[in-house]
Amino acid sequence: KQATVNVAEAAADKVKDAVISSNVKSRLGPEPSLSGLVITVDTQGGRVALRGSAPDRAAADRAESIARAVDGVSSIDNQLAVAAKP
Repeated sequence: KQATVNVAEAAADKVKDAVISSNVKSRLGPEPSLSGLVITVDTQGGRVALRGSAPDRAAADRAESIARAVDGVSSIDNQLAVAAKP
């Protein structure tokens, strides 16, 4: 019986993480400073990882700020690479 409970809890956690990822992506999309960027959002246990590139540090910080404001997010791992200035 405990194994069934554990499986159900694990499934519920995956659904929660998928909802968090979806909400982060939907909030990043309309942000003008982030439009046109490809940002991958991965969530595990409420911990959100942002991956991809940003034109500058301000845009990367803005993405982190937006993600942090989403319900259920416990922490952010901002791995966005900032483009080097020529």
